[in-house]
Amino acid sequence: MEEQIGNKIIPVENIIEAAKDKNISQENVEEVLEKLRRSGDIFEPKRGFIQRL
Repeated sequence: MEEQIGNKIIPVENIIEAAKDKNISQENVEEVLEKLRRSGDIFEPKRGFIQRL
């Protein structure tokens, strides 16, 4: 999925849906996204969307 994100602004809901297709829970996705935000790998330019730095 990383190659799909690039530096685009992506709706978090799209990531959650793609993860569900791979049997990854929404809770796990949200936990990983929060860790990535805290580490500075991604940021949230507007609520509900993320972008890779």
